[in-house]
Amino acid sequence: MRVIRSALIAACLGSAIWSQELPPQEGYRWERVPEVKAAVLVPVGWHFKVDKRGETVGYFVTRENVDETGKFETGLTVNVMRRPGAHDSEDYATVFLDGFAAGKTLLGTWEIHQGPFVGRGCRVEDEGSVLHTLAFANSKTNTFCLAIFEAPKALWGDAWRIGERIVKMLYIDDEI
Repeated sequence: MRVIRSALIAACLGSAIWSQELPPQEGYRWERVPEVKAAVLVPVGWHFKVDKRGETVGYFVTRENVDETGKFETGLTVNVMRRPGAHDSEDYATVFLDGFAAGKTLLGTWEIHQGPFVGRGCRVEDEGSVLHTLAFANSKTNTFCLAIFEAPKALWGDAWRIGERIVKMLYIDDEI
C-alpha cells in the first residue's frame, strides 16, 4: 500500500521540518506535539487532544469531541512510547500488530521500512468499524509508535478520504 510508504516518508522528514513552518493545507490546521516533536493535520471542525500517561504520549484527531463524549467513532489515535518494556521496539511492533489483528477480519497487511522506521501495518474490520493501523519503531532510538485511523464501516469511504490525508502528512521526528 503506497499510502503507508508516503506516511513514513513524511515521518522521516519530521526532524527536518520540525523547526520550520509547515506547509498550509486548505481545510486543515497543523497541531504540534512538542513532547515528541510531531505535527499532525487536523481538519477544520475536528478536535485535537494530547494525553500523556507515564512514558506514553497519545494524541488524537477526532470528528467527535472526546472531552465531551469520552469516546469517538471517527479519527486518528497516535501513541508514542519510548522503550516499551523489555521488548526491542522493532520486535514489539510485530508482536503488537499480530495481537491487534487477531480475531478481526483482516483486509490487508504490509511491512514498513523507511529510514530508521520499521514495522508493519494492517487494515482490519472489527465490530462494524474499519481500522487502518501502523505499528512501527524507530530502530535508532528504540521508540514504538502506534497510529490508528478508524471509522464506522458505513462511513469508511468518506472518512478515509480525510484520514488518508492526515496519515500521509503525519510528521514524527526521527530523533525521538
